[in-house]
Amino acid sequence: EEEMPNIHLEFLPEYSPDYNLIELVWHSAKEYVANRLFTSIEELEYLLHRLLNEGELIIK
Repeated sequence: EEEMPNIHLEFLPEYSPDYNLIELVWHSAKEYVANRLFTSIEELEYLLHRLLNEGELIIK
């Protein structure tokens, strides 16, 4: 602490999905595709690509 006075360490719980962005992304993606019927893997892949790469996913 004395060597780096401008750095403040924040200790988080071991498992804290609320602080992990990828956990929030996957949670929102799973909610979006839940209870939908896909006719092929390609259709699911296309939807996930749109959600994750084209900004169509709203993270809650």
